[in-house]
Amino acid sequence: MFPRILFGSTGLPCGIHEIASYVVNLGLAEVIIHPLGDRFMQQLQMFRPHVVGLRLENGQLENICNLIRNIRQKIETTIILGGPTATSHPIEVLEQTGADYVFAGDAEKSLALFLESARKHNSCNYLPDIPGLAYFWAGKALVNLPPEDPLTGRSVPYVDEETLRKNRLNWSLLKGFDEDVTFDSLYLTGGRGCPGRCTFCCRLHGHHIRTKTAKQIIEELRGADQLVQKGKLRLTTWQLYEWTNDPVLKSLPVSWCSVFDEDFFLDRRQALRFIQLYEFYGFQRRYRLSFQTNPCSLLNKNGQPDAELFYWISRLKAMIQLGAESFHPELLRRWNKRHTAEQLETVLNALEKTEQDYNIFHILTDYHSTLQEIREATELLLSSARRHPRMRIASTPFMIPLYHTDLRRELDFLGRLKINNFTDYEVPHPEWMDSCVVQWADKIDEALQNALYPQHRNSALEITEKIIENL
Repeated sequence: MFPRILFGSTGLPCGIHEIASYVVNLGLAEVIIHPLGDRFMQQLQMFRPHVVGLRLENGQLENICNLIRNIRQKIETTIILGGPTATSHPIEVLEQTGADYVFAGDAEKSLALFLESARKHNSCNYLPDIPGLAYFWAGKALVNLPPEDPLTGRSVPYVDEETLRKNRLNWSLLKGFDEDVTFDSLYLTGGRGCPGRCTFCCRLHGHHIRTKTAKQIIEELRGADQLVQKGKLRLTTWQLYEWTNDPVLKSLPVSWCSVFDEDFFLDRRQALRFIQLYEFYGFQRRYRLSFQTNPCSLLNKNGQPDAELFYWISRLKAMIQLGAESFHPELLRRWNKRHTAEQLETVLNALEKTEQDYNIFHILTDYHSTLQEIREATELLLSSARRHPRMRIASTPFMIPLYHTDLRRELDFLGRLKINNFTDYEVPHPEWMDSCVVQWADKIDEALQNALYPQHRNSALEITEKIIENL
């Protein structure tokens, strides 16, 4: 008899779906993926799973702890956790949540080993052989990971490209996604890993790039779209092409389709092939594509905008979301960004020519920022925004000292961290900063919030400019 696994999902279950499909494809388990909520508890009691799997990310610890207590009151089962927070702090998560096991890193193969071991006599003896697993042994919490290096952090299990490409998402595993749940976007994952070493990034998927094929990603989109068309997966629609120059698409109500990689364009050939297939199947009439990327990934070897790539971006009116973070050269250097301010400007000029809106993620400060620097950085942002009227701005005032990052290690070395619980790594700590910088960053950020919306953008920039004049 196959073990039954019930996965709970707070949103569209990207990572959970990958892992669940992997173990089902290997014939290791019977699986259901269900949205969390009242109906999840009903499904729990009907399905009577041997294992319940949950994802934990920042800000969810209390909710997950409460959910685990509720599950234990309903049935006797094994509870496993994964996700970003579980990856960064497997021991602490195991000790504080009441879960039975925690999986750090990419868990496809680890979960498969876990299920295979459960079939064996004295299965607990095999726990030390499962990479990334945290568990209790003789009353003590242990994890199968190397100790953290003070300079480079800690390595966690990463799925290889062969496994990523062979796995196929099983859409029949999704249950209850047509009941009282409406999502803002479809989410697809095209690959894992990023070569960047930004100081504030956890690099949870490692530096090595591993990608699916373009055909594989399209197959996943077609599977999701079939559920949408049948009403089994509900999405919000908007006029997302409203701020483009395409007269055919402009008034169409569509949903977002976000390719949720660290940087989808790291594999240029794969990205282009996917976009071409996307147009071939006519998805742009039901969805607007959204990609996260870095300015460097949109440039050719000569440092110029890649002509073929920008042709297709313009043709499909795909929303490009740049992780630029700042327009200040010193901040880009300090944050160890892959691009320079000049490269950013080159890409923005090219995006303007596509005649559509696009987005810039912008961080106002870090823990070393001065008043002079925040003024200079904001002035550079405003100057670029005036030159690029189609630019949307997603502003955030403070960095977060996330988990195993260079920023966290630097603050630790300087003795500036005041950590009471591992969850302190999940939120900004303006009390660690110069109070004047914090005050002005809050004012600037409040003014910039409406710069994300084209209809309010110019007034937001004018308000920000007046604030800067008084700084």
